[in-house]
Amino acid sequence: MVPILPRRFDAHLSLGLESILSGHYTLRPHGRHYKMALTDKSLLSNFDTSRAAGLSMSHLSEIIGLFKKAYPGNFFEPKMLETKQYYGIRQSGELVSSAGVHVYSRRYRVAAVGNINTHPDYRGKGYGRTVTAKVCQSLLRDIDHIGLNVKADNTSAIKCYEKLGFEVIDSYGEFEVEFKSS
Repeated sequence: MVPILPRRFDAHLSLGLESILSGHYTLRPHGRHYKMALTDKSLLSNFDTSRAAGLSMSHLSEIIGLFKKAYPGNFFEPKMLETKQYYGIRQSGELVSSAGVHVYSRRYRVAAVGNINTHPDYRGKGYGRTVTAKVCQSLLRDIDHIGLNVKADNTSAIKCYEKLGFEVIDSYGEFEVEFKSS
């Protein structure tokens, strides 16, 4: 497959598989991550999500501003706002927490929750849990399988997701992969 792979790409590799690419590519690790799946949907009903409001393309500049403060370097694809699966919480008129999806397919009835973030000044108040619960509640109208990815050392996020009904189902390494020049 090396001849058809790009010279540079990002990859999620099951632990140990990096050795397959290491002969031809330089791999820069970005840490161990967990794949989590929503396995106990009943827990979502325990959360009041009334403060979370829908976000759309009209909120794009606010969302990008929040990412700069809360989650710098995060990958965000604005087109995903068109799924209508993004929610946020405001405090004194300012967007302080949001969550949405990275993957969404009504056809295959699967989604990956992502872009979960809370402004540093508002962490520890349950806002991240609330917006994530709201996204999941909304998704369950059309989606059967909901997953997410999280850095393995982000223990506060993992605890939050477990309270919502997610559990770790696998782990992987995240890598930046670049072809070794001869």
